[in-house]
Amino acid sequence: EYAEATALNNLGEKYRQNDDHTNAIKYLKMSIDISSKVGDTVQIGRAMGNLGLAYSEIQKNDSAKKYLTKALDINNSVNRLYGKTVAHSNLASFYSDTDQPDKAFPHLEKVLEYSQKLGIKRGLYYGNLGLGRAFYIKEQYDSALKHIKEAHMLVKDFDDERLKVGVYEGYHDVYKELGLYDSSLFYYEKFVTIDDSLEDAIRKSRIDELSLKFEAEQKEKENAVLKTENLKAQKESDKKTIIIWVSVAIVVVLTILVILQYRFNKSKSELNE
Repeated sequence: EYAEATALNNLGEKYRQNDDHTNAIKYLKMSIDISSKVGDTVQIGRAMGNLGLAYSEIQKNDSAKKYLTKALDINNSVNRLYGKTVAHSNLASFYSDTDQPDKAFPHLEKVLEYSQKLGIKRGLYYGNLGLGRAFYIKEQYDSALKHIKEAHMLVKDFDDERLKVGVYEGYHDVYKELGLYDSSLFYYEKFVTIDDSLEDAIRKSRIDELSLKFEAEQKEKENAVLKTENLKAQKESDKKTIIIWVSVAIVVVLTILVILQYRFNKSKSELNE
């Protein structure tokens, strides 16, 4: 069941990334149900965070906030530092998406704090990029540019082209507001080039990859059940075999006793004659 809950969460997340939110919500809720039954707190936190993101993307903001907050509460309850980092990052994105940058700032500061403790450069990247976006929403463009540049310095250490998209888009937006249209156009072209080249390949592979993984998990589960049933059948067979041999042994012993009794009685009769 632990493996099944993880597979369902992963499948739901891939559906979410592929903009199929109906299936995403379905599988993420299934993951939460199974994780709750087996007490897998870590998986509950993951699935709730992903479910909150799914609701956020279809503008069901009350449900989004509910599950994103629950994900943070769960990770706080077990003091899982990495989980708290992700949960704070998700809540920060939610508040920025809903034009509440002031509520995003505390969560982004936590993202930077925890990422620094964990030594996670990717977390520092997301924290700085998130701060850049929040300052942009507040029209504090110098502060926005400062954090976008911090994110840009960090992203140079990664091979993942998708991370550069956020930086280039941030530069484009800020430079446009500052009236630096040449710079804005330069980064817009870089942003669009990467975004277009990645989108088709990403979407094509998302569902197939995790659908196969889920099917494999299910097959493994079926095999485990079959193995258990075979072991049970083998035990029953062994039990029957033992009963048969014991029965045979009892018959043999009784036969011997009858023969001995017969001989004893015959000898006694001969003596009496």
